[in-house]
Amino acid sequence: MMNWNNLSYKVKNKYLIAGGAFFLVIAYLLAFNKTVELYLFSKDQKAKLIHAKEAPEKRRLMEIKSNALKEKLSSYFADSLKDQGHLLEVVSIFCSKNNLLLQELPNEEFYEDKEFIIGTTKIKVEGHFTDLLKLLYLLEQKEAVGRVSSSSFDMIYDNKRKKKVLVLTMYIQTLKIKLKNNKKDDAKI
Repeated sequence: MMNWNNLSYKVKNKYLIAGGAFFLVIAYLLAFNKTVELYLFSKDQKAKLIHAKEAPEKRRLMEIKSNALKEKLSSYFADSLKDQGHLLEVVSIFCSKNNLLLQELPNEEFYEDKEFIIGTTKIKVEGHFTDLLKLLYLLEQKEAVGRVSSSSFDMIYDNKRKKKVLVLTMYIQTLKIKLKNNKKDDAKI
C-alpha cells in the first residue's frame, strides 16, 4: 500500500484535486441538485405570478382597443335589417322628395377576405348640386346603410335631352363577418 508521507507534493496535489472534484460531484448530487431545481422552479413560478398579476390590466387594455376598433368599423358593418333593399328605399324616397333622378343602383358586389365579406354598391344620382350634397350627407351621417368610401361629382352631357347634367357617383361599402362554415348568408352586424 501507498504511504501518504512518502508521496511528493505534486502527487498529493493531484489526489487532493481529484478528491475535491469527487466530493463536489457527490455533494451536488445529494444536496445542491434539489436546491438548484427548487431555485429554478421558484423563479419560473415568480414569473408566472407577475404575469398573472398583469393579466387583468392587459385584458382591460385589450377590451379598450377592441371597443375602439369596433367603434371605428361600426359605420362599415351592415345591419341585417338595413341591406340593399333599405338602401334603395332611402335613396328613392330622398330622390322623389328632392327632384333627383336615380340613374343607377346595381346589385352589391362582394369581395371575400379571411374573416369578412366586403360589399360595394355603386350609386349614380342626377340633380342639382345642393340636393346631391344633401343626399351624400344623409348617407354618410344619418342613415346606417354602410360607409361612403368614395364620391365624385361629374358634369356629363346627356345626348337624349341635349344638355349637361350633374351626376353624383357614390360607392358605399359594408362589412359582413363570415361564419366558420363559410356560408354566403353570413352574420351581419
